[in-house]
Amino acid sequence: MAKLRIFPHRVASSHSITWGNWWYSLGSGEQFNLDDLVEGWDYATALKFGTRVFIDADEIQASTGLDLEFIDLVIMADCSSVQQRFVSTTVLANKLEAEITLQPGTVAHEVKLSAHLVLGRSPRPTGNRSAAEIGARLASSPPTRAILEGEGSRFPTEILRFSETNFGNAPWTITAYFDELNDSFMGTIRLIVNSEHPLGAEVIRTKSSAVATALMRLEVTRALIGEISRRDFQLMANGWDEGSVGGVVDALTQFHLGLSLGKAVHYYRDDPIGFDRLLHAKLPTVGGR
Repeated sequence: MAKLRIFPHRVASSHSITWGNWWYSLGSGEQFNLDDLVEGWDYATALKFGTRVFIDADEIQASTGLDLEFIDLVIMADCSSVQQRFVSTTVLANKLEAEITLQPGTVAHEVKLSAHLVLGRSPRPTGNRSAAEIGARLASSPPTRAILEGEGSRFPTEILRFSETNFGNAPWTITAYFDELNDSFMGTIRLIVNSEHPLGAEVIRTKSSAVATALMRLEVTRALIGEISRRDFQLMANGWDEGSVGGVVDALTQFHLGLSLGKAVHYYRDDPIGFDRLLHAKLPTVGGR
């Protein structure tokens, strides 16, 4: 049964407002419709969400007793993984759209988004049960979940000019400083992309080639499996700590190969040519974007 919330003040009627769809963008890139999963995100990328509201100004005034100049459109982004709430406020009379930017490294796993109409400024008291306390809610959208743990989120990423490093002229590489597979992936693994290499420059473009991006992800997955393979680790069938090296690489091998980490490592050792064929079969057709 749906919960019924009783407020001590008048609220916006259900037919005075329609909540629009949510969108997201990575960094300063283009906007995409939000369908649960935020594709291509990583912990080093700023993430922006936005929505709009469609209103009947006369009906809002009639139901709340308030003019639009006193009402704000507020976006909330709640991330339980980091125990943080992020808030952005827009004056409704000025704009019917709102957005919020989440800086790199501030969120993880998933974000719950919601939009609200709230009292932003106190009107002159009228005694007609209109909201009088700043922040009083007048309407709330249904919550929307944004899942951040897609393929891109597994790779904490840095963009460098390799001419200033000792990485040679590769398009990308990884650094790996873990001692155990239950060490933190975020704390021990980095994907480093070479902005001077044509392939590296391609994958960091806003509209990057699907082939180049997929190739990078597959090559990084193979490098991680190779690094694990050369060490004498105990490979479990499951039960990795959340966010650990073993847990994240196991998720990558399941996604790209349909194999557990243990099976992927054994395949890599026993039949490296067959392993490469299976891995690169995941590449999209050449020319795809």
